[in-house]
Amino acid sequence: MSKDLEDIVVHSAEGMTLRVACGGGAVMVCIDPRSFTDGGPEWVMRYGNPESIRYTVAELLGSYDYLLSEDINTKEARRRLGLMRKARRIAVRKHLEKTNAG
Repeated sequence: MSKDLEDIVVHSAEGMTLRVACGGGAVMVCIDPRSFTDGGPEWVMRYGNPESIRYTVAELLGSYDYLLSEDINTKEARRRLGLMRKARRIAVRKHLEKTNAG
């Protein structure tokens, strides 16, 4: 994982998600776009073994629901969404660099 991705990603669970640090100990979870090479969580839920990734999916749903909830204001939800989008862009860029290099 590159340094710029390490700055915002706490952990990549099962190669399917990015755990994005949002500050103050808060962490949001989003799908790691690199997981789509092997189908990704959506494919597994539709055609694979959903039981194998149930906790991963629960985390994704929890983060999504929190962004939509009244527990944080719109400004904070947008800030967190921006961090998640940044993590995703960096992950895609790193994947493309790796793919084009070899």
